Amino acid sequence: MAYLLSRLIIFFVWIIKWVVIKSRLFIPALYVAIVLIFFGEWYSANVMIANGILGVLLAIVAASWIYTLVGKIKYLKRQRRRDVDYAYRVAGEPIIATKKVK
Repeated sequence: MAYLLSRLIIFFVWIIKWVVIKSRLFIPALYVAIVLIFFGEWYSANVMIANGILGVLLAIVAASWIYTLVGKIKYLKRQRRRDVDYAYRVAGEPIIATKKVK
């Protein structure tokens, strides 16, 4: 039973670590752990500065998420445009569609 419980704890720690790394929150989490473990007295005396540093780290992470999202959207738009152009070429139709005038 103890073996099963220890394996379950290790699994949950691994899942949490994986989520933190994939979401790019590793550096802010490391900062929180280091400050709370090694600099507890400094944190108590300088709460505003410590929270400001954490806020800046989280803002950088959020900016990296936005940058990645914008890049992915641009990539998908380019890919869609290429697919449409390729479909027109395969079909033998002109790339610029024109309306017939009656």
